[in-house]
Amino acid sequence: LILASPILTVSDQRLTAGRAAIPTSVVARCACLGREQMERALRLPDPSIFTLVRPWTVRSGVLLQIEDPLDPHSTWLLSTRHPHRLASALERDGVDIVDQPMR
Repeated sequence: LILASPILTVSDQRLTAGRAAIPTSVVARCACLGREQMERALRLPDPSIFTLVRPWTVRSGVLLQIEDPLDPHSTWLLSTRHPHRLASALERDGVDIVDQPMR
């Protein structure tokens, strides 16, 4: 399972989440989610949310607001054990970090 798990990276102004990739220039905002916020976000029945969640890291994650008219997903929900590290990497590429989730 560990070898097959999706990897989250930010490099060369690009966010890669598993097989999906997006330029960080279209990520408008990022919010770090704790356990309760993550569980609440996972219950949203919204097809416009791209979700990449590993079952063993559902305790925390990030919610990203995407501003790309060509992307069918206006929001990305990604699970990670280190949401603040991911947010910091995105912030270095100019993404706004917000305290409260956008949804």
